[in-house]
Amino acid sequence: MRVEGTRALEDDCRIGLGAATVLHFRLLDDIEFEAARHTHALTVRDPLTGLYNRRHLEERLSSEAAFARRHHTALSLLLLDIDHFKRINDAHGHSGGDAALRMLAQTLLATARKEDVVARFGGEEFALVARGIDREGALQLAERVRKAVCAAPMSTEYGPISFTISAGVAHSDPGDDCDARRMFEAADRALYAAKDAGRNCVAVAPAGE
Repeated sequence: MRVEGTRALEDDCRIGLGAATVLHFRLLDDIEFEAARHTHALTVRDPLTGLYNRRHLEERLSSEAAFARRHHTALSLLLLDIDHFKRINDAHGHSGGDAALRMLAQTLLATARKEDVVARFGGEEFALVARGIDREGALQLAERVRKAVCAAPMSTEYGPISFTISAGVAHSDPGDDCDARRMFEAADRALYAAKDAGRNCVAVAPAGE
């Protein structure tokens, strides 16, 4: 029924907004709340690193691109890949490879701002979505992550592990027709360019891509 005026909410109410949005109102005790939060985390988080998963990345990148178009703000996407990841697994086993993935995840979280989106979207592939920084700032962000990773070997129970990363950066300036799919494709091409340039470096997609 159409709601006019003030009406008290009751447990399990559903409120329709427009044709496509439904809000579900629930009253939960502490145990139910923790269970619901845990269930939600399972749907949006990568279990190994604790970062967001690919599904959540795609949803957030789409919403961030829409925000950038609507408010004429800048948006950057960084795609990062561990170089020669198979060699880490061959030398240290899959547990050593997992340790390297967690180390890169922690480095990304330590470098990113609270409002940035950090995700693992593939085996050894990671992404960072950053709003409100210019092209040079996005390049500097990727370089900080790259330098932090290769600064020193990582001490683990499997012995010291050292590795490098390559990164591709796509950027949308304020006023651009920012599109999530095009940004992802541009960042992916830039990542491959970094790999072709010898790895352990950052490549930036040309303006307009």
